[in-house]
Amino acid sequence: MEKIINFLEKNNVGIVATSQNNKPHGRPQHIHLIRDGKFYFTTANVKKAYGTADNPIFEVFYLQHGETSYSNLLSGEPSENFTF
Repeated sequence: MEKIINFLEKNNVGIVATSQNNKPHGRPQHIHLIRDGKFYFTTANVKKAYGTADNPIFEVFYLQHGETSYSNLLSGEPSENFTF
């Protein structure tokens, strides 16, 4: 799991993909904090920038449990899978 944390600390911008009513949605996100085994993200709950944390469209969420895999496509090494 330390390999995943190190990677996310260096590469903390990405897209979170979800679906609602069988329609996929992707939202830009930042991983702002990793604490107590939880990965905290921030995003806007609409497609506009939120500006400041007191803006009502600003959302914070975390992942407490899940599975992830780490792959280095250039090395040709097999993926490593992690559960948290």
